[in-house]
Amino acid sequence: MCAKYLEKKREPAKKNRNSVPIFRRRQLLKKMESTLEELNTLKQVSKGREANQELDALVPELLKQVRTSLSELES
Repeated sequence: MCAKYLEKKREPAKKNRNSVPIFRRRQLLKKMESTLEELNTLKQVSKGREANQELDALVPELLKQVRTSLSELES
């Protein structure tokens, strides 16, 4: 009986999706998703500004990556 207890203690603790670091990461990714969606709607404002246009071109891919990461965390 004691051996089984010690054996369980040696097993590494599995991180579930509600652990603090994972929960915090999910929170931040949700904020990023929201911010990127808003930024995506403001593309018209940055017309004629090269740096903003370059960033605007990256927003859809960043949004896709954030959503993929969120999906992985939630599965």
